Amino acid sequence: MWVRQNVLFRRFGTQVVLKKALGQHLLKDENVLRKLVKEAKIPEKGTVFEIGPGSGQLTKYLLQQCDHVVALEKDRDMVAVLQQRFQREIQDSKLTLLEGDVLKDPLPAFDVCVANIPYYVSSQLIQRLILSRHFTEEYLFLVQKEFCDKLIMDTRASNHDSTFLTVLVQSYFRASKCFDVSRTCFVPPPKVTSSVLSLSPLYTREGEDAVSTKPEEYAQFLRTLFRTKNKSFVKVLQTAYGKCADCNIDPKRKVYQLSSEEYKALFNSYF
Repeated sequence: MWVRQNVLFRRFGTQVVLKKALGQHLLKDENVLRKLVKEAKIPEKGTVFEIGPGSGQLTKYLLQQCDHVVALEKDRDMVAVLQQRFQREIQDSKLTLLEGDVLKDPLPAFDVCVANIPYYVSSQLIQRLILSRHFTEEYLFLVQKEFCDKLIMDTRASNHDSTFLTVLVQSYFRASKCFDVSRTCFVPPPKVTSSVLSLSPLYTREGEDAVSTKPEEYAQFLRTLFRTKNKSFVKVLQTAYGKCADCNIDPKRKVYQLSSEEYKALFNSYF
């Protein structure tokens, strides 16, 4: 039972203190959990990768929808809770439970990734997935609403204010918002509203173009441009690479005014 303002709880014989340093906010609303799993594009035969399962509220529903779940949890106390809660599923090889850090440890093979991730690692995590060439899988993330809105903005709009991460994500995925989640759906409640972010891959395999072949170089290319986003993209590229490729883009346009498709076209023309 939850006590002390939802900081301390007991689950399956194990008492756990939520760790603020790990950004732990557990999703408790059963309706939202079911809705989240329904939005996930889970194949009949396949593996779901869950990052940060916490006490296993989402894990429970994922196990009902797929053959195999691989859950990676950083908090050792939570791992003990999960081991106790899902003894049978672990024994039956329905659930593979790993203790580790998603930003550092090797990533498993998977078809779909579903996760309620700590807000403070959202940007790092998505960059790691792309740079480690995990951009042909489906993703469903519960993230901060403001973060989600940045990633789904229309970079073709004349008044957009995209970021490096906006363009990087939209170069590999169709990014969309499924629905918002109230802070009251969590224990303890975060200070902000959350959103469910869907990332559907634009590529079915590596090597379709330079962007999918060289994600590290593409990320560096974008960083170079966004360091001086208010300058003409032609001047930035001429300074960085000694030339500017001809991609039928108005040379007077500034870096931040380009769309995700135009960034990709420029990179593909260089590399």
